[in-house]
This record gives sequence, C-alpha cells and structure tokens, in this order.
Amino acid sequence: EAYPDGINETNILDAIQQFVNSMGSFHSRFDAGMNANKANANVNFVNFSDFENQGKAIFVEKCASCHSKFAARSQVPMANNGLYLNYEDKGKGSLTLRLWENGVFKVPALRNVALTAPYMHDGSLATLEDVVDHYINGIKNHDNLSGLLKTDGQPGLGLTAADKAPLVAFLKTLTDETLLVDERYSDPFK
Repeated sequence: EAYPDGINETNILDAIQQFVNSMGSFHSRFDAGMNANKANANVNFVNFSDFENQGKAIFVEKCASCHSKFAARSQVPMANNGLYLNYEDKGKGSLTLRLWENGVFKVPALRNVALTAPYMHDGSLATLEDVVDHYINGIKNHDNLSGLLKTDGQPGLGLTAADKAPLVAFLKTLTDETLLVDERYSDPFK
C-alpha cells in the first residue's frame, strides 16, 4: 500500500532510507542534560557525575571541532585522522584518485558509540580507550592529516593520559538505552 507501483529498486531504496532515518537516538543521559540546561553543553549537568562533566568539558574543548558538541552528527564530514602514514585502504582517495584525499574517511556521529566497537574505518581499534589513546599520542603526521588534528603544526589535540578516563565516561553518556530495546528495530524473524 505504501508503494502503489509495486516493488522495484527505487522503492526498496526509499523504504530502507525511511527505516534508517526513523532510528533517531535522542534519549541518552546527554540528551537529558541538554534538555535540562536549555541546550547549553558548557555547564555541568546535574545528571552527570563530576567525572562525566569533566569528560564533557574535554570533549567540548578538544573534540567538538570535528564531532558536533551535540554528538548527533559530525561537524566535518570527512577527514584524515592520522591513523596511518601509509593507508592500504585509500578511503575517499580510492574513489576520486586525488592524492590529497588519500586516507580521508567519513567522520562518524558519536551517538551510541560505546556500542559500536571496533572503531575506525578498518576496525583496528578495539575499545574507546584505544581510540582516545590514538588521539593522545598515536596521530601520524600524514601529508593529508586534517589541520584540526594539529597543535602548533604538530600532530595532536593536546589531550593527556589524564583526559582518557573522563572522556570515555562522557562518551558512554551518549548511549540511548531506549533505542536498544525499541521493538520497531528488533529482529523481525524472532
């Protein structure tokens, strides 16, 4: 009934798009804090621990230039994050054949990031702690490295080992537990 002209490639793609777009994830502890603070991420959230608020402050200062402060979408659609000096998978560069796009990949949204391991385009980082370690001291100075990942011309965000645990604690507040149990997205074959 939704598609009077029947099943065809265009209608299948439209149905998939509509289904995926219906999966809004806006019921995390972070969302509750934003709602209580009139969308001001720069204040401490009462529903966060001091540790999580510390991680949020680190995120806003160091990470939000690529990942939106609201973490629902990326500020920067694609970038080279210095994961490797020599990329086996050239990313966008393999499609465009432009050398300056080698190693450029989509910057992900961070909603439910605690549930989406492994991380990076190739799944090479197993945990959120591994990801933060990469941004603390693992960024490679690739020719195409995003300028947002440099401090004083050198690879790095200025993150420290002491930033890791609170930042990971904050990232876990982006998990929408209600989405995980929503029957509309359960296995239809069970």
